[in-house]
Amino acid sequence: MSKEKQKIHPEYSEAYRLASEFWENPLVHKYWREPLKLIKAMGWEAIPYDYEEIRELSKEAYSTYRKYKFYIPYNINNHCGRITFGLHHETGHIVGGHPIRCGEILYKSCENSEKKYIEREATIIGRNIYLPAPIIDNLIKSFGSKDTIIYLQYA
Repeated sequence: MSKEKQKIHPEYSEAYRLASEFWENPLVHKYWREPLKLIKAMGWEAIPYDYEEIRELSKEAYSTYRKYKFYIPYNINNHCGRITFGLHHETGHIVGGHPIRCGEILYKSCENSEKKYIEREATIIGRNIYLPAPIIDNLIKSFGSKDTIIYLQYA
C-alpha cells in the first residue's frame, strides 16, 4: 500500500484515535465479534423494538444517553446485516461521545455538514471497533484477493 493511501484523513483522525483507545479495553478483545454482548458488557443497554408497532422510532437504530446510561434501541424488522451495521454505527456514536456532546444535533442538525461529519465519524469508529484493519487484512489473505467482497454478519 502506498504511503499516500496509508495516511489517515486528518478530518477523522479523532475517530481513529477513539476506536484505538477503545480497543485497549479487555472487554472489546473478548466481545468484538458479538455487538450485543459487548454492548451489555459495557453497561449499555440494547433495546430491540418492532418498528411496525412503534413507528415513532427510527427505522434503523439510534443511541441516546439518559440518567447516566447509554441506550441503543434497534429495529428488529431489519435483516441481520442491517441490524449488525446499526449496532456497529451506534457503538461508534457512543464511543465518539456524540449522545452527550451533540445531544439532539444527531437528529435535527440545522447544518447538514455537521450532521454528515458526525455520522461518518460514528461509522469510522464502529467499523474500526468491530472490523479493525488487521482483521480485514487477515480475511483478505485467507479468503482471496483484494477484489474479493467479504460480508460479515452476526446471528
